[in-house]
Amino acid sequence: MTAGRRLARERVLGLLYEAEAKGVSPAGDRIDQLIAQTTLGWELGRLARVDLAILRLAVAELLEVPEVPVAVVIDEAVELAKRFSTEHSGRFVNGVLASMVDEVRPGLPPRPGEPADERATGPSGGGPG
Repeated sequence: MTAGRRLARERVLGLLYEAEAKGVSPAGDRIDQLIAQTTLGWELGRLARVDLAILRLAVAELLEVPEVPVAVVIDEAVELAKRFSTEHSGRFVNGVLASMVDEVRPGLPPRPGEPADERATGPSGGGPG
């Protein structure tokens, strides 16, 4: 992936995080609905703000930028989570996104090595961040 696209993701992540911190949600209702139904039992308000911003960014990219492969979107989101959030966030973000691939981009296989029917329930050892 190009450095320009990676930098753009980081900037968008910063803007999404700032908006969430200020109580302004720029995410679409569909994006939040997808995240909520996939995180099973975790209200969006309980998710770490950085994790929620990363998920919103990745889901928007999955929905709106079909030329970017699913694996690239997930890998980039996981890298953002590892870099900017908790030690468990990479696994959590990976699980959530891999679980919603069928809903967001029907007909595509999940990321290699990820079971298609496994639902994200948060990282081991507690909450999502």
